[in-house]
Amino acid sequence: MNAIKDLGLSWALFGLYVVLKASSLLPTVSRELQANNFSMVFKTGPGKTVRHYTISKGRVNSGKKEIPDPDLSISWSSASSCLDTSMAVLRGDRSAPLREILDGNLAIEGDVGQLFQFAKTLAPIGKKIPAEKLKSLFGKTA
Repeated sequence: MNAIKDLGLSWALFGLYVVLKASSLLPTVSRELQANNFSMVFKTGPGKTVRHYTISKGRVNSGKKEIPDPDLSISWSSASSCLDTSMAVLRGDRSAPLREILDGNLAIEGDVGQLFQFAKTLAPIGKKIPAEKLKSLFGKTA
C-alpha cells in the first residue's frame, strides 16, 4: 500500500508543477513571478519522493531531485502521512498539519513567509487559461 501512496504522491506533486506552469501564463501571476525568486524542496522520507520547485526570472521549473540551499524545505515522515494530512485539511481540519509537526511527522525549514507570498502570487489560478497556451508549454502544437 505504501508503494501506491508513494506513486500517487509523486503524480500529485508533478500535477502541482503543471498547475504552476500553466498559471504562470496569467498576466497577473506572470508579473508577480518576475518579481520573485523562490525555491522549495518537498520530501517524503529518507530516500523517498523528492520534488523541487524553483521560480527564477518569472520561469517555473520542477524536477525529481533535491537542490542545494532551497528557500523552503518541507519534509514528511512518509507519503502516507502527507496524504492523510492533506485529506484531513481538504475535509476542513486545518489543525492537521500542526498535529503532524508536533508528532514529528512534518518538518519545515526555511522562510515560511515566502510560501505565503508564493501562494498569494498564485491566487488567480482559478481564472481560465487559453488551451493553446497550455499546449505550447508541454509539447508541439498540431
